[in-house]
Amino acid sequence: PSESDISIHYKLKHLTMGVGMYLPFAESYKTTTIINESYIINNYTTQIYDNGRMLYLRLSYNFAFDKQLNWNKKLSNEDNDTGVLKD
Repeated sequence: PSESDISIHYKLKHLTMGVGMYLPFAESYKTTTIINESYIINNYTTQIYDNGRMLYLRLSYNFAFDKQLNWNKKLSNEDNDTGVLKD
């Protein structure tokens, strides 16, 4: 199976909390990559046993150091050009 996960997160201002599960419908992960170019021939296989249904917890905090912008500002978009070129 391809790598997949199921997760649920809750965000409260800058704090994000969540719980999830890697590979909820499989017991292991296997991938094979084959590069068959004219100068490179590579066969690469990754297999991880017993990592299916692995539970994880997520806790993150967003430190906002950027300038807070006013997104409610009205845009003044007007054009006085008639489109006629003057000589």
